[in-house]
Amino acid sequence: MSFTLPELPYDKTALEPYISAKTLDFHYDKHHKGYLNKLNELVENTHYQHMEIEEIITKVHGNSDKVPIFNNAAQVWNHTFYWNSMKKNGGGKPKDDGFLAKKIQDDIGGFDKFYEEFSSHGVSQFGSGWVWLVFEKGRLGKLKITKTPNADLLNNLWPSATTHYGCVGARLLFRLSKP
Repeated sequence: MSFTLPELPYDKTALEPYISAKTLDFHYDKHHKGYLNKLNELVENTHYQHMEIEEIITKVHGNSDKVPIFNNAAQVWNHTFYWNSMKKNGGGKPKDDGFLAKKIQDDIGGFDKFYEEFSSHGVSQFGSGWVWLVFEKGRLGKLKITKTPNADLLNNLWPSATTHYGCVGARLLFRLSKP
């Protein structure tokens, strides 16, 4: 089995003016595809080539001999999650009567506070990485903003999650712009 680059769920111009087609060309066609090609090269003719990407990440995480496999698999997963977290005319402040708006208000102090903290986490991350909005301790827990460097994942995004449940992620190579 060889991993393939999933199609973007939108046209490359769909996220303009926030993310340009040129930026998508660079980060999707070069970075994401590069991580994918390197992963395929690293797992070729190994038992990893027959695993799902989540299984590879789980198996090699923390194994110093498998860092290149982890880094490339995790970046493929992170980018795929990221691309699928956006849509044309998406984003912005959630509807006031919705579940997410209520959780942001109750747990973080409102959308403006969320935006400020989410942006601050991104700006304060040295190098590249990810900012995440997660639920703590299960699906209906408290919202929390956290960050991970480089290829690191919130390890608890997997089915065995006990402390975090993924909700929203943002790639730090992109500049945040307030809606």
